Amino acid sequence: MPVDCRQLISSQPLKRRYVNRAIPLAPILGMCWFSTLPYWVVEVTCLFMSHCINAVTYSMIC
Repeated sequence: MPVDCRQLISSQPLKRRYVNRAIPLAPILGMCWFSTLPYWVVEVTCLFMSHCINAVTYSMIC
């Protein structure tokens, strides 16, 4: 069952964690973007992937 990214993002401090830091797009691009993408890009990307990468996976990928 896919994670509800909108609920997950709004209920956890992912905004501060991901903005202005490495944004994991490995499932899409096979790499990490080091960027200052606006938060809505992160949310749209998360919704597009239909799940969010948690902090553990994030630290393993990046």
